[in-house]
Amino acid sequence: MIWAVRRPMSWMGWRTVVRPGVMCEQISRSSPLFRFEGFRDRLGAAGLQVRPVPQAEHYRREEGAKAMARYLAATPPEARVEALFCENDVLALGALDTLRSHGAAGQIAVVGFDDIDLAATPGYDLTTYRQPDEALIAEAIRRLTTQEATNPRFLAPGTLVLRSSHLRRP
Repeated sequence: MIWAVRRPMSWMGWRTVVRPGVMCEQISRSSPLFRFEGFRDRLGAAGLQVRPVPQAEHYRREEGAKAMARYLAATPPEARVEALFCENDVLALGALDTLRSHGAAGQIAVVGFDDIDLAATPGYDLTTYRQPDEALIAEAIRRLTTQEATNPRFLAPGTLVLRSSHLRRP
């Protein structure tokens, strides 16, 4: 996903993302999505380090908003991340709400994950990564109906849905 997002950012006026950040739910949860690890590892392979952004308590829009508010209060503008990859769209929507309410809309590019319906509304226009639902469902059914031993990890390529939240505005 990181590679899919970095290229469109460069097409839209971004030369390079130097200060990327990731917002996720608390890492200590019992069933993590491993999206944070994926972001961190892919960015590390590109020579970039993920900047700390406060974690959200839960996967709720208001928690994403609170996490972004804490981050804005604690971080001077010149030290803030340039692009924020959120573990899901709900956190991204909360982050966008806070950026807008703090007069910082467009100062940090925001990208979500999942492509929920609300992401496409004009008030958010969230750039996001859509999972391949049909492939995931087929793999789940295959695992439930066969005795075949398989690799516990299943990765299927998704689709980057470009809207406008990944665009920074001065």
